[in-house]
Order: sequence, then structure tokens, then C-alpha cells
Amino acid sequence: MIPVNIYICPNLEDKKFIGIRGVIIDITEQKKREEDLVRIEKLESVGLLTGGFAHKFNNHLQVIQGNISLSLLKLKDNPLATKYLYIAENSTQKAYELTKTLHSYSNDGFYRPKVADITKVIRESASFTYHGSNIIDDNKIPENLWPVYIDEKQFLGVFNNLFINAAQAM
Repeated sequence: MIPVNIYICPNLEDKKFIGIRGVIIDITEQKKREEDLVRIEKLESVGLLTGGFAHKFNNHLQVIQGNISLSLLKLKDNPLATKYLYIAENSTQKAYELTKTLHSYSNDGFYRPKVADITKVIRESASFTYHGSNIIDDNKIPENLWPVYIDEKQFLGVFNNLFINAAQAM
């Protein structure tokens, strides 16, 4: 079935009806654009909702993290308590990473791909992840990698997770 608009009007000659004139226009492309527009509006709505949720959830995580840090200071002589608090702290950090992912979807509900220097993105991610830790960043990244068409925020998130997993494995 092909969507069409039909326009008809009487065909008159000397004010006498002699038939009908009409035009049939295929509106398949118009319908497709309308459906795309509805899909875009839905994505924007989901993006706004996701961004609001991520922001509020992150606020709660900061309160939890602050209380864990204070508890670690107060209970530093209790190895069992600190063990459980470090587990909670680690879980809070993972939840924070999830909210960052959710928040990235809220950027108008769209990815923002562009041509980027992948070497720079990987180096930034490693530097950010290992900053302040006792891990030495000794990544061997070739300098002549081709540029790639990516959403840098999403790609940074992927590499941040990889580097965090590597740090935790060490």
C-alpha cells in the first residue's frame, strides 16, 4: 500500500459539469519524514528523562560516597568494617559510572559523532583514569592511527571502563 494524497475538483465548461480533474501525489517520503520526526521527539523525551534521572541519582551517590568516606576515617582501626566499606565504595563508583553513561544519553538524546584522533582519546582516558593512583600509565599506542568517526564522550566512557577494569585487576 502506498500512501497518497488525492486532490480532485470538478471540471467545468461554460459552468456545466463535464467531469472530474484530479492529481494523485505519492507521499511515501513525507510519511517517512513524519515518522522520523516522531522518533526524534521520542528520543529527545527519553534523553531529557534520562538526564534528569542520572543527575538526581548522582546526587544520592555523592551523599553515600561522602558517608562512606567519613565512616572509613572513623573506623580505620576496624579491619572488618573497612573491608565492607571499601566494597560499598567500589560499588558506589560503579553506580557512578553507570550514571555517567545514562547522562551521556541525555545530550539531546543523540550521539555527537565527529572525526577524532583516537590516539588522543585513548591517552586522555588513561590519564584521567590513572590520575592520583599508584599505577604507571605505560600504554604503547601507535602514533599513526587513522582518524575515526566517533562520539568522543561515548568512546572515552568505553576506554575509561577498560582502564578501570585493568586497574582493579591489578
